[in-house]
Amino acid sequence: ETLDFDECGSTDSNNCDSRAACSNIVDSFTCKCPEGFSEVNAGEFCIARPVFVTHGFVHSLLIDIHGQLFSFGGNENGQLGVGDLTERHAPTRVPGLPEARDACGGGRTQHEGGFLWCWLQ
Repeated sequence: ETLDFDECGSTDSNNCDSRAACSNIVDSFTCKCPEGFSEVNAGEFCIARPVFVTHGFVHSLLIDIHGQLFSFGGNENGQLGVGDLTERHAPTRVPGLPEARDACGGGRTQHEGGFLWCWLQ
């Protein structure tokens, strides 16, 4: 009898995007993005079609067709809005925001539904 650890049983045990389906296989797991999403790194990152892209001096922002805001690039001052100071080379979903409609990359702001969201260290 083969015993296998279920990596899909906890998000701490796999690197699947939160929107990807995790499937446990012996000694490993696979991630599959939902239909209509593009996969990066075999389901580690799922993104829908971008509808808006803007950039700042060292970082960029994009909004996908579902209104999710993503940021990537330099982050030495927290300008990516992801809760740390780690530089990102791939788009990372900005947590805790409602559906985005517009973004500006020159500073550290995002506008949505009459509200202006700002972040910085």
